Amino acid sequence: MSRVYSSCRSLSGPTSCSDTGSVRTTLPTALMSPSKSGQGAPSPGTAAQMEESSLARNEDAIERFFALPTVGEIVAALEADTSDFAKETAAILRKRSPLMLHVTHEHLRRARTMTLADDLRMERGLIRNAFHLRPGAGSETMEGIRALAIDKDQNPRWQPATLAEIGDAEVEGYFAPLGDRELHLD
Repeated sequence: MSRVYSSCRSLSGPTSCSDTGSVRTTLPTALMSPSKSGQGAPSPGTAAQMEESSLARNEDAIERFFALPTVGEIVAALEADTSDFAKETAAILRKRSPLMLHVTHEHLRRARTMTLADDLRMERGLIRNAFHLRPGAGSETMEGIRALAIDKDQNPRWQPATLAEIGDAEVEGYFAPLGDRELHLD
């Protein structure tokens, strides 16, 4: 099982995904299962009957790039590669908030060993902190909303503007405990 897909969890505790098969068989089979309502889900089929997805086609590249230890190294490796996948992915990442790329990378790193309940608690804190750590116009969240939905200029002005400007302390703030506002799913 690839590292890219190894973050399977359960509510009761960490679950090993090493026996679940590859993304080419497990994921398509799960996606092809009919929904309880019978609506919205494709008819049942096998992985062999489905067209190979972009994720499946690029699984080796995804593993190679996104296994790197830092966001800066990931983006640098993507930019140094000449494949269409690498060029397109690097261009997408360069448009995103450098701060939120670091926060997302740290979130994925931490979530690997968490239960689903613990991950949901962490995600709730991340969402709350995305709006409250830097309120108003200083918020990366509000800047993204402004650029995409309000002014529609498609030109967010991220602060800090580059990956290199992001410090560990700024990223760590997004993971601060919520205290009394903590979510309890037990």
